[in-house]
Amino acid sequence: DPAAAARIHARDQKRLVRALEVLAVTGQPISAQQSEWEAPGWQRPCRIVAVRLPRELLHQRVKERTRAMLEQGLVEETRAIRDSCGFGRQAAAAIGYAECLDWLAGHYKDEEELRNRIRRATHRLIRRQLTWLRPLTDIRWVDAGADPATLRATFEIP
Repeated sequence: DPAAAARIHARDQKRLVRALEVLAVTGQPISAQQSEWEAPGWQRPCRIVAVRLPRELLHQRVKERTRAMLEQGLVEETRAIRDSCGFGRQAAAAIGYAECLDWLAGHYKDEEELRNRIRRATHRLIRRQLTWLRPLTDIRWVDAGADPATLRATFEIP
């Protein structure tokens, strides 16, 4: 697939493997399928909407969610997956699993450090998402808890 080879870096293992998977499963090169996105008429009007939460509330929700995940057995789930079929590279890097794998390997001194590392990774993800969204000019920001009329107006497409 010369078109895909021209776009995918030789060391981008994830995208190279994906291109080979698409070819194996569909019999078509990935570039042929991706060209469908460039065809006229496929685009539909859409609205990009993001929910805005006060920073304090966001931090509190991350704290509560991390606590709940650990109380509901995230470490045990991680151990069971690791000991049975194992993790793929991408899954092992997921927030929560990555930290639990490090915890199980003895890299953290206590459960508090595990909790803090999961929270820190989540906050980094939130910052990256906000950084990615910031330059988008057509994005509509909605405050959490907005009334239904505001939400309807936000989703209207001109």
